[in-house]
Amino acid sequence: MRTQRPRSPLPRFSTSAAGTAPEPNSSRQSVPLKSNRVVEEALRGRPLIVFDVSKKEAGDPTKNYKRLSGALKEQGLQCRTNEEALNLSWLQDVSVLVLAHPTQPFTAEELEALKVYFESGGSVLVLLGEGGESRTGTNINYFLEEYGMTVCADAVVRMSVASPAYLHPKEVLINDGMLCKNALQKLIDEQSTTQSRTEQTEKNARLGSLSESTPRNPACDGGSKDIADLIFNNNTHPFVFPYGASVSVQKPAYAFLSSGITAHPSRRPLGAAYTHSAGGRLAALGSYRMFDDDFLEKEHNLHLQKLLFQWFLEARENGDDQLRLSTADEAALEPSRPVPDTATLAERPLPCFQESDGDLPSDFRELFHGKPFHMDLTHLPEVKQIYKQLGVKYEPLSVVPPKFLSPLPPLRPAVYPPLMKDLPALPLELFDLDAEVESPRTRLVRLANQCTDDADLGTHIQRAAEIVSIPLLPGEQEPGEGEERSSKNILCSLIYQICQLKLPQRETTLPSN
Repeated sequence: MRTQRPRSPLPRFSTSAAGTAPEPNSSRQSVPLKSNRVVEEALRGRPLIVFDVSKKEAGDPTKNYKRLSGALKEQGLQCRTNEEALNLSWLQDVSVLVLAHPTQPFTAEELEALKVYFESGGSVLVLLGEGGESRTGTNINYFLEEYGMTVCADAVVRMSVASPAYLHPKEVLINDGMLCKNALQKLIDEQSTTQSRTEQTEKNARLGSLSESTPRNPACDGGSKDIADLIFNNNTHPFVFPYGASVSVQKPAYAFLSSGITAHPSRRPLGAAYTHSAGGRLAALGSYRMFDDDFLEKEHNLHLQKLLFQWFLEARENGDDQLRLSTADEAALEPSRPVPDTATLAERPLPCFQESDGDLPSDFRELFHGKPFHMDLTHLPEVKQIYKQLGVKYEPLSVVPPKFLSPLPPLRPAVYPPLMKDLPALPLELFDLDAEVESPRTRLVRLANQCTDDADLGTHIQRAAEIVSIPLLPGEQEPGEGEERSSKNILCSLIYQICQLKLPQRETTLPSN
């Protein structure tokens, strides 16, 4: 039984109103509880559930734990959030402290305060996610290890699709993992009986009946059956375990949730609990998203939440531990089996043992070679001295950039230029280049070789005149187009030129014929 302790002022908790959930878009403000006496009087005597957000916990009643906060208030509890460091000055007034997936490490003083609070009768609920504390960067396992619990750094997945509503492999639907079936069934039966009694009372009131109503059985009623009756006919208690990790449990701690045979790793604890002799109760869950707004009302997660907080707040003097599992369920759990890292081992191949040709020595120590890769460094000082003698700077060798041989030439873009039409040939007449560049003497010799007959004499004279450019006679007219000078005029012009050279002082004009 928890001993009565003197009450001290509470820390600066975040609150919106008495019994009402904070607005979704309203910012959190630290308001002292003693500043509102009306709220104090209304909430006096109700158990206080505090969600710690000082370590940037992912589970926040103002964000993704709104439905959980509302469900706790419907169960007659008051919910607050704490933004300050853990301290015994205000922890002693808290009924249940919830650490929903912290993302920052706790200090040594905070862990010591948490330990003293728990061992003096307080209740603590720790929730983490897949990857454990190694992914979030917290050290809450240091506190859990003292009581035989550790959230593993793994992930729980489902090996087959169980329902179209949970297609993601990490949204695991487990049908055979509830180890506290009797306690959960009892809670659901009580809830169903209370609900049936309320409905019958309202019906009798509407009919004007003054007789006291009796509890009815929904299964015998002609109307719709309760979902609990439909689900628990085959003695199954399904729940959703989303994005979580397994929990390693050692005595005196015990598991109350299991992964069953459909999830991997199979038959591993998912939730564990521990009861202290002073009355404190501690529970660890591998998935903080079981109670968030997306999965709280899925399957039997809400019933599990009610059972868990009822276990935290139930009377200690009766000695009844609802979450403790039976011996058969405990035997069905399997220990953690670490498997080798295949990917890492594949990168480090080891040679196999080979048979020896000769006989092995009797002393196995002779088989070891202590210096298989020996390097003689005795001449290293002499080499360094040679550097000084030669005047060479002693420095490490520079890195030589490697030149890799490419078996194929570098690729180029496959771009083909357009095919253009070739230009046409120049419209030039065919002519003899040798004839154009030969000297006049050579051309005259060739002309003389061509004219071998007397009939060609006139043509020979005309072509020779074209080669040597014999001028016209005085008074001779230029031949027209298509006409040629007569050979007679050419000879006369030639004789005239000779005479002019012979008689340079006399001007003689030859008559034209």
